[in-house]
Amino acid sequence: MKKLFIDMDICEKCPECVVKCDYYYHPSNNGILHLRELISFAFCCRRCEEAPCINSCPRDALYKDDEKMVRRNTYLCISCYSCMSACPFGTIYRETTPYLTYNCDYCIDRSNG
Repeated sequence: MKKLFIDMDICEKCPECVVKCDYYYHPSNNGILHLRELISFAFCCRRCEEAPCINSCPRDALYKDDEKMVRRNTYLCISCYSCMSACPFGTIYRETTPYLTYNCDYCIDRSNG
């Protein structure tokens, strides 16, 4: 199974899971998506031990931090979506991986700009 489904028969629709499911770098992306049918699904990283998404990235844009959370370096990401295909739980989506048309580094480390 690739997705975690919330059992709507026992869900009381309290905000507790939304409050607890916070993504540090993108607070507006709380991990809970509400579909048109008003059924909620939790799409969040499961912190796989092997992390096939990291191994699939041709630019090494994905890495694990000290808390074993997968992070993405957006300057290295080329939006090839190989991580999306490799995720065994299907929790990486085009909507959460920004499309990059170029890789501007804003002249970082250049003293003359």
